[in-house]
Amino acid sequence: MRRLSALNLILKSESSAAVLLLPVALLSLYLANSGSWLTDGLATEFGFLDLKLSISHWVADGALVIFFFVAGLELRNEVRWGVLRSWRVGLIPAFGALFGMALPALIYLALAKILSGPVSAWGVPMATDLPIALAVLIIFGKGLPIALRGFLLALAIMDDVGSILVIAFRFTHSLEFTWLLGAIFALFIFYQSTRNLQLGALSFLVALIVWYCTYKSGIHPTVCGVALGMAMPGSHDDDPDKVSAEEALRIWAPISSFFVVPLFIFTALAVPVNFNFDNLTDPITVSLLIARLIGKPIGILLGVWLALGITKEKNDLVLGDYFIVGILGTLGLSVSLLFAQLSLAGPELSAATVGVIVTLPMAILLAAIALRSRAKYLQR
Repeated sequence: MRRLSALNLILKSESSAAVLLLPVALLSLYLANSGSWLTDGLATEFGFLDLKLSISHWVADGALVIFFFVAGLELRNEVRWGVLRSWRVGLIPAFGALFGMALPALIYLALAKILSGPVSAWGVPMATDLPIALAVLIIFGKGLPIALRGFLLALAIMDDVGSILVIAFRFTHSLEFTWLLGAIFALFIFYQSTRNLQLGALSFLVALIVWYCTYKSGIHPTVCGVALGMAMPGSHDDDPDKVSAEEALRIWAPISSFFVVPLFIFTALAVPVNFNFDNLTDPITVSLLIARLIGKPIGILLGVWLALGITKEKNDLVLGDYFIVGILGTLGLSVSLLFAQLSLAGPELSAATVGVIVTLPMAILLAAIALRSRAKYLQR
């Protein structure tokens, strides 16, 4: 029951919130291209302790931690009740996520070399946006097996975790071990406090300390979001007053879906861009388009096929269903924009933003066609 409750919560909040992303994205692009006041405003810096960051950086390095905290909670629940509770079953979405990240990155690198584009944007086409993928699945996937939704959820969660690990390794240029040890110690205190009713009120403060120490260590602070989510305790049947991962998910999933992700999309897309011929044919745009639309579904299907061969697992899904999940995996926005922000600047960032935006409607169209075709086949 808890597994179904957690799954239904995620499906409902994230798919519902996806409808906010389009108007938010369009508003941000319109305002950013109507004058410099928005970009100048988001560049305004304000401080906390000894940190002085722009509003955009506070959102990307601070608020977005909540998004990855929810991903950590979702991963925690999948390990406890979902497809990840068995390593044999969990290997299938794990391989799908791994190959679905690796192949688009490799295709982008190859195309960037051929077309003389910047190789630093190789991580932009890797990630999947679960809210958008779920919304498309719910709208166009009526009549499809419910197992497909559960598998998409597991794969997208592992994709999120994999993406943040890539960001951690890629953008950690220098590591301050003292601060890293402080983050680990604070994480241990957080782990203990969430299991002690008297110390539970301190958990939020300790989580802020974990974030601060992670930031000071040189590791991208969103990494600590996943760690904090995984550190939350499971349900307490003997003490319902304690906050468990399930209760935390009920609290934070709507905040992440309806506030944090739209806020990040608004700030990340506040980049002056022109959808002219030069930008649409820019090496970055073309490379991102091909890498995501081709590399993502083929990579996910290849990973799943290999995992099925290793585990010999049988389930209700066929390879065609996994390919549909692969097409849904091409739907990426928030983490792709984060990687673009971290790896590019100026005209290159503008071209990458165009690439991410242009790819999205094309991916939605492909996913809608695949979902309706599969639904009609099952109705025969």
